[in-house]
Amino acid sequence: MNISRLTSGNYYRLLYSNYTFPELISLGFQSLSGFISAFDLHTSLQNGFCYGRYYLNPLNYTTYLNRPILQVGKYIGTFPFVIQASGIYQSTPFSQQFSIQENDFAVIDSSAEEIWVGNFIASLESQTQSNTVINEIITQSIQERVLSIYTAFLCLDPERGGEVCYDCLDETQLVGIRDTLWEVSEDSLLQIQAHPNPFNLQTNIRINLKKEMNVQEMSFKIYNILGQAVRTFTPAQADGDRQIKIVWDGTNDSRVPVSTGNYFFVIQTPGKRYSVKLLLVK
Repeated sequence: MNISRLTSGNYYRLLYSNYTFPELISLGFQSLSGFISAFDLHTSLQNGFCYGRYYLNPLNYTTYLNRPILQVGKYIGTFPFVIQASGIYQSTPFSQQFSIQENDFAVIDSSAEEIWVGNFIASLESQTQSNTVINEIITQSIQERVLSIYTAFLCLDPERGGEVCYDCLDETQLVGIRDTLWEVSEDSLLQIQAHPNPFNLQTNIRINLKKEMNVQEMSFKIYNILGQAVRTFTPAQADGDRQIKIVWDGTNDSRVPVSTGNYFFVIQTPGKRYSVKLLLVK
């Protein structure tokens, strides 16, 4: 610890901490890459503007050079899309601007919209609650199907297909929805099912192999929305058995519970990647 202070380095305790050794190595290289303080990221368009920007990682106006900066927001206008990044690096102010054309963008799924709405609703819920604010929360929540403190009861409404919990001893019964990842044909390599999904205590992931595949050549991991691997599984496969069962209890590799949110169970094979989205609700 004293050496860290004298050299302006960082000190991490391996014993009695939640860090694994690979995580400590990653943190060490992160520190070597350089630190940006007083960081600011601003986006705009040539004819229009951006609004409702939310950081998806704990940026706190500081970041490391080798860490991705994830931001979600909305825009009105036309391309090109302009990114202005400014900050202080090694006591020297800097400012860089990037112009991105429309054909350089990639279209993603509806998760980004759900993430933005969730952050927008959370920001409204933190404000002083007036009738105008409450009506906006309810409108956004119902239109985008993202629950809020004013609409959470809707998932229990029997007329909407929910199930009322009278004893609440087993919360997984509230979200017992069977989720199949994709339509599977006879010549497909495998199929994945997660039940329940969404889940509270644990979810059971079943993998049916459709062809002879060597599990030793496959990886089974769960990632968060930042693309970070939080849990790795090493399932065993008996000779002739084409079904694999994995149970995830909502913890990381250090057996520490992860936060509520969306996660992705990913199977990487030598020729293809398969994934299914999981929703952990606490």
